[in-house]
Parts: sequence; structure tokens; C-alpha cells
Amino acid sequence: ATRRTEEVNAPLRHELGDLLFSLGDFDEAVVVRNEELRMYEMAGNIRERAVTLGRIADLMQAKGKFDDALKIWSNEVLPIFENIGDDRSRVVAMGRVAVLLKEQGDVDAALKIWKEVELPFFENLGDERSKAVILGNIADALRTRGDIKEAFRIRKYEELPIYEKLGDVRSIAVVMGRIASILQDRGRFDEALEIRRKQELPRYEKIGDMHALSVGRANLAICLAERGLAKDRIEIANLLRQAHSSSVQIGSPEVDKIADIFARYVGVPITDF
Repeated sequence: ATRRTEEVNAPLRHELGDLLFSLGDFDEAVVVRNEELRMYEMAGNIRERAVTLGRIADLMQAKGKFDDALKIWSNEVLPIFENIGDDRSRVVAMGRVAVLLKEQGDVDAALKIWKEVELPFFENLGDERSKAVILGNIADALRTRGDIKEAFRIRKYEELPIYEKLGDVRSIAVVMGRIASILQDRGRFDEALEIRRKQELPRYEKIGDMHALSVGRANLAICLAERGLAKDRIEIANLLRQAHSSSVQIGSPEVDKIADIFARYVGVPITDF
């Protein structure tokens, strides 16, 4: 095959790889991604080779092979972007390294990349959405490390205002939910409940995001259960029943998890309620 033929055929393998990934067939997706990689290598397309290696790393991560994913990003993808002078892709790749470091428990190393490399880069570009995503990663890492106060400050006073400025209703709802989770961590259940009821769930309803709405209802039920008031038992059951029904309807992967939460907090199987 000629270089031109390989470069024409590679996007077809890319589409098939995307489909297999979406279906959860990670093993077959790896096979297809490696075929795509070979095509770009034969075509001499160095940049697309790096991008495809990143997609293979994503598959390794999805399979729980974090070490393999980290090696691909660090030892193969990053050097290519550095050599071709693609600064944006290099910084994005470093961000992916940070995510994997956090997953492996090296929170300090992840925070160093986000704070000292990614955040300044996107601030200089004026890329507000990317900045908000990185701030969310930092807040999540700080919460993992137990720095709840600083995680809360970043969520409320730095990340949230960006999404409000952008008018991103879904992202506002997501951040509101995460602020509520931090309040739950601190035992401030009434405040968390108010946010979930008035700020988070109505936005998911507004945009018609049934998956997020079912997860949000389950989180609201958990918050009520953690508050520990007997009077909330019926509402907890109803919220979880709604969440379970919606999840079944849309084929959500959270169906079994919601059923387990119901059994734990209501005390009977959801099928008996």
C-alpha cells in the first residue's frame, strides 16, 4: 500500500475504534487502534501517530492498566509533541499524565503539573473552559488529599464563575453537585441538600439530561440518608426508585449500583418496594 492509501484508510479504522470503545469492547478496540497506528507510521504522519498512541493509552486506562497508559503518554506521546513543537498537545499530554499520577496515588506530582504547567499555559491562551477543567482537577485532587477547605474555595470562587460566564448549564450543575459533596464531607447536610434540590437537579431537568438526573437523585438520596433523620426514609426510597427506573429506561451502567444503594439505605430489595 502507498503512503497515500494508508493515510486515507486510517480514519476508517479510527471510526471503528471509536465505536468499539463506546461499546466497551476495549480489547478489540486496541487491535483496531494498533492497525490505525501502523497506517500512520507507514504514511509518515508523525502527529497522527502521537494522537493514536494517546488513544491507545486511553484504552489502557479504561482497562485499569494505569502503568501501561502512563508509560505511553510519558515515553512515547510527549516526546513526539516536544519534537514537532506542538506546545498545546504537549501540555494536554502532560495533563493526561497528571490524571494517571493521581489515579496511582501520587497526588502531589499531579498537582504540580496542573498548577505549574497546564494552568499557566491555558491562562496565557485565554482558554477559559480548559482553565475551568484544570481547576476542577486541582479541586478534586485536593479533596482526595483531605484539603477540603481549599477544594471548596476553588470550586465555588474560581471554577464555578467561569462556567457561569460561559453559560454552560450542564457544567454549572456538575460543579454545584461537587460543592454539595464537599459540604457533605464537612457534615453540612442542610446546605448540601439545598444545593442539590435547587441548583443541581433543576438544571439537569432543564437540559433533559436523564442520566445525570438519575445520578443526581441518587446522590440526593445518599445525602438525606447521611443526615440520618427517620422522617426522610420515604423520600430516600422514592428518589432511589425514580433514579433506578430512569437508569433502566436509558440503559445506564448505574442500575445495579442504585439497586445496591436502595437495599443499603431502605433495608429491602428495590424489587420489593
